Amino acid sequence: MGPTVFSHPYNQSLGNQEDFYRNLAKDDEEEADDFPRNCKKTANGVDYYGKTNVSKSGSPYNYWADTSERSQAYTFLKDHFNFCRNPFGDDKKPWCYSGSTWDYCDIPMYDFSRSCKKTANGVDYYGGTNVTKSRSPCNYWADTSQQNHTYTFLDDQFNYCRNPFGEYSDPWCYSECKRWDQQSPHTHTYQSLGNQENFCRNLAKDEEEEAGPWCYTLDPDIRWQTCGIPLCYDFSRNCKKTANGVDYYGKTNVSKSGSPCNYWADTSERSQTYTFLKDQFNFCRNPFGDDKKPWCYSGSTWDYCD
Repeated sequence: MGPTVFSHPYNQSLGNQEDFYRNLAKDDEEEADDFPRNCKKTANGVDYYGKTNVSKSGSPYNYWADTSERSQAYTFLKDHFNFCRNPFGDDKKPWCYSGSTWDYCDIPMYDFSRSCKKTANGVDYYGGTNVTKSRSPCNYWADTSQQNHTYTFLDDQFNYCRNPFGEYSDPWCYSECKRWDQQSPHTHTYQSLGNQENFCRNLAKDEEEEAGPWCYTLDPDIRWQTCGIPLCYDFSRNCKKTANGVDYYGKTNVSKSGSPCNYWADTSERSQTYTFLKDQFNFCRNPFGDDKKPWCYSGSTWDYCD
């Protein structure tokens, strides 16, 4: 007895798609969606991966793969169908081609109520936390009256904790933390942190640091306070939004040949430079987006993941 064959209306239109998964978004069968978040987290929408595909005037958009209306250099977005995008962040909002011209899309802002992070350093974090653990309020990024800093480009992020370049150990904000190069109102022995401004730090040397990153305060009655964002290892989304999977945070941990992935922290099989991914266990990743898809070490070699 062979497999049951079902008749369906897609025989001809999808006849060249072999047995690949597809979603034409026409009926109840297709409610499952690879692009569920239809909002943006930043003003220019460089992060936007939703499925809006009409202009603000209501005109339908061309597919990125379509060059019939105009010769354009954005065919690398072909796996994004005709959804609005701002791939380089150099336009003021997501956009798309419509006929022989182009137009912006109206995309709503993200709901900043999700206050968790997927990675240890929180470079992905766009939640609404705007206080330290001890409830000290964060300054607005546009405010340079207390600290003369270069992060005013985050002004559309209000006073929410951020780690825009992933260079620090946690999302952070300017607040009532005292600069490390100051000895008032609290004296200390951390002069080595003098170039760290007033960012929260954790040298893991004494009891103050058992609670995580912290800082000295400007309040004479409160010597120090902890800072931090809770981890949320929600690896339930086991798909990628982009062709190279730089956004992928699912939990696939076998290569396409079925071999189990090594843990990123494991250097016994080979000396490798990806131990910074140790909090990602042995899940497939493409951290810099410079490979064509997520991958992992397996034994003494590496392989892509499907």
